Amino acid sequence: MKSSKFVPVAKFRENLLHAPEDGFISFFNSPFYSHKNMTGIDIYPGHLTYRDALSPVKGTICEIKSFRGHSSLSSASELEYLILVQNEDDPNIYTKLLHVKPTVQKGDYVDVGDKIGEYIRSFFFARWTDPHLHAEFRPKKDTVRARGAFKLYLCQPIKEYRKYKEVPLKATLVKCTPNALFLEVKENAFSKQNLTGLKVCIEKMKTDTLFTGIIDAGIPHFGHGGIFTEDAYKISPGDIVKVNGVSIGKIIETDPISKFVRFRPYSFHIHWKDTTFKGISCRLSLKNRFIKIISTPKNSCQHCTGDSGTVKFII
Repeated sequence: MKSSKFVPVAKFRENLLHAPEDGFISFFNSPFYSHKNMTGIDIYPGHLTYRDALSPVKGTICEIKSFRGHSSLSSASELEYLILVQNEDDPNIYTKLLHVKPTVQKGDYVDVGDKIGEYIRSFFFARWTDPHLHAEFRPKKDTVRARGAFKLYLCQPIKEYRKYKEVPLKATLVKCTPNALFLEVKENAFSKQNLTGLKVCIEKMKTDTLFTGIIDAGIPHFGHGGIFTEDAYKISPGDIVKVNGVSIGKIIETDPISKFVRFRPYSFHIHWKDTTFKGISCRLSLKNRFIKIISTPKNSCQHCTGDSGTVKFII
């Protein structure tokens, strides 16, 4: 089974990771080590259900492992699975995949978009985490550890942003679950590039200079986030991240080569339709303009598909 279209989204040397065109990706929307160092990527299907998981790479399945863990989620899988793929483009590089119960076997060849298994609700997940697979590029002699993966680089351009303009973050509810509301955001709040995401600005310390980027983060709940921007080389630790004039965090790291900056969020809440929410989840997309706000069963049931309102950051 293949998705209608897969697009390269991340790379290391000639090795490419692909995502479905109607899906989502995230480098920073997670509390784990690889998502603080851009050595891992989460690839979400557009359907956001626990069915067919499709390969982001091409190569030969060389190892499959399973291991146990514990979770406070009653619906979490007792087993986590690791699928290791020897890459076709560079046999010295291996792709480590997590959160998929495999239907492939050792020795099978897979192409991009081939079914490799079914998504699981991993014991690594938070209660609001959507089905996805986690991918890393690994050296041949170090394929399994939590650390040691190669740094990833974007395949999609992030330049030529329109000048940042503060606009109300108007959003319409398109899907509701007990743990999250999925909101479609008005077009002018998102980047116009192929790789789209919610626009934010970064204010240079002691100046009125503003730089624009697209945010990739689960904040404030995960305690860090990333912003992709062509202006990473102009930004310094201590500069302030803002959304519609509200300061939501401070820059702690810059990487001009990878064209991202990382920030630590301030403590805040999200407000939408007279309801206060735990936080906001911003991912990158090739097609859609969705954000997710973290909910509970109590405040999820207060809203209906089609409801519209302005998302506000409340410090």
